[in-house]
Amino acid sequence: MIDSSIQNTENYILALRLLNHTSGEMRNKSYPWTALLLRVYVSCNEIRRAQQIVLTLGELAIMCNTREESRKWFGSNYVENIFNTITKEYCVQIDNLIVLRCIVTLLELYPDYSADVNGSVKHFVSKFIDSLNSNTVEYSAKCCHLLLTVSKPQPNTEKKKELWRIYQYKLVDNIQFLLNIFFGQVSLSVVDAVNCGPLHIPILLLSDDPVEKYPQIFIRFKNLVAHLVVTLREPFHTEKLINAKKILNLIKSALDLSHLTARQNETINRTMLALLLPQFYFIMLQMVETLILTLGKNLRRSYKQIWTILGEITKYCTFKALSEGKKSYQRLLVKVWNTTCTWCNILNQGCRSDLLSNCMMKNLLDISLIRIIPAKVSL
Repeated sequence: MIDSSIQNTENYILALRLLNHTSGEMRNKSYPWTALLLRVYVSCNEIRRAQQIVLTLGELAIMCNTREESRKWFGSNYVENIFNTITKEYCVQIDNLIVLRCIVTLLELYPDYSADVNGSVKHFVSKFIDSLNSNTVEYSAKCCHLLLTVSKPQPNTEKKKELWRIYQYKLVDNIQFLLNIFFGQVSLSVVDAVNCGPLHIPILLLSDDPVEKYPQIFIRFKNLVAHLVVTLREPFHTEKLINAKKILNLIKSALDLSHLTARQNETINRTMLALLLPQFYFIMLQMVETLILTLGKNLRRSYKQIWTILGEITKYCTFKALSEGKKSYQRLLVKVWNTTCTWCNILNQGCRSDLLSNCMMKNLLDISLIRIIPAKVSL
């Protein structure tokens, strides 16, 4: 009944829903359904139906992973076909986020059967490096992170460590390069393509118009930071050698460059920078917070750098929020204090809040006058 309904346009969605609610035992025997869904997907001309197929393929992959026998059969016979099918364009263009979620599922559950499609997945994922959709960027970053462990034959532990270390360093270096362009330290009209581990960063042609140019740079910068945050945060098969010093130095140098830019004469370039700075600082804090949550008390030795970064951002956006009353800086201040609380809560007495407590308490009192900080803030 399910087989015939899948091929019947009128009963198609109902058949997929029924397939999604079949028992685990039936799904473990559902290999013919997988092959049938792939054939129907290629000729499907309705977005809703195509998206439902990809969702169902992901569900079947999960259920077939419950037993080693069914996992081996599904992995060896269908994983490569699924990758090759959903990463290509056919009759309709479905939501890329649905495809990316399915890819993440397959890479997580069947890494040993994904090596042969490494190139096609890498090519597909790299299309979203300048995406405006944060969820799409998040899942493409997860794909890149998972691709680090996909190879045939499987690399040894030391090789995996080295692959991840190189990926981390290349991301940081590319972020630093974009910052130099963003703050006018480098003058370029073209940003060359870069192979960054499993992530291929395509060429970026910058507009001559500052109104278009700065958002171009900022979007790519933000998305590369998202890749860095994901690979720092997500679990890995081996120990990750996180270079906190390199990342904190990147953030500190970016803050120094932003202060230099603020003292320049009023120009259209500076105006565009000023508009984007609150978001820029917000992203800096995301990196700091990720390091704190990932490394915890192992970050204790970097307390001076942490407090310097938090202190500089606090002073800068407090002045802007109080003098100009901009909501963007008010929201940023909330992020500063939340990050500060995370640091203090995780490190406890080792957080060294005494270094800036007086300054930060004064700022807190000033900020409370405009009621933008939550009532419960504990240092």
